Amino acid sequence: MERYENEGIKNPKILSELKDIKKITVLEKLLVTKNIFQKILLEFRKFHMEKFFDFCEEVERVAEIIAGKDIYFMMGTTGCGKSTTI
Repeated sequence: MERYENEGIKNPKILSELKDIKKITVLEKLLVTKNIFQKILLEFRKFHMEKFFDFCEEVERVAEIIAGKDIYFMMGTTGCGKSTTI
């Protein structure tokens, strides 16, 4: 508002309209941004049945390999000594 007043616009109705236009512009930008993010998320969320079934088969294969064996699962942050411990 101050910017417009500095440019010589003093009419409160015009200032109010300019303020509304600015709000609309911001809202439009937000909607465009929201739509872009939705498209990106849809790409990440795609569910591929074929890949899922491949994964299930791999899980079954690994389960058969490790059946009846002692398995150690080590979890820790980088540099905490997991490899050194082995």
